Amino acid sequence: MATTTTSTPALDRLRPQEQAGLLPAVLAAHPELGETLEALALARVGDVDADEIAGELEGLLNDLSLTELAARAGKQPGYYVHETDAANEIVAEALVSYEEDLWRATALDLPDVARTVLLGIVAGLHRCCDAPDGTVLAYAGPDTPAEHAAWLVHKALGAGIELDPDEVESRCPDWILLPDGLRQT
Repeated sequence: MATTTTSTPALDRLRPQEQAGLLPAVLAAHPELGETLEALALARVGDVDADEIAGELEGLLNDLSLTELAARAGKQPGYYVHETDAANEIVAEALVSYEEDLWRATALDLPDVARTVLLGIVAGLHRCCDAPDGTVLAYAGPDTPAEHAAWLVHKALGAGIELDPDEVESRCPDWILLPDGLRQT
């Protein structure tokens, strides 16, 4: 079945925030679209792949800005920030949107999606364990990816999100999934 598109020059020129702001107005004017939009939203949230998440996260973490690290580390007005602390903060901030995806899937009662997102995050962190010198990850310390993964798995387990040990082992061969979290071997 061929789909037709309607010319929408004004909509096409709106900024993403402006486009998003129209959704409540459309729903108010056409409440019958609520179920359709809800189904589309769930489909969007559920369209995840652990390996894609891992690859995206790996690229993001390996490309963290040394300029940002330089701006945050060292002498600051009234205090000093060690480069390791600043690097850890940058890594943690980079993980926020991935963690939000995990908790969003959990809140929507999509356990398979939550597991997939969690596995992707863990695998992405595992891929970053041998960070090259001179990167933000290297400044954060060699155990940083494993520590973030272990913390997140522990927190997810507390929320009822369980990973398949075989899937973890296949993507993270030197990490072990335990009943209370994740450990490096």
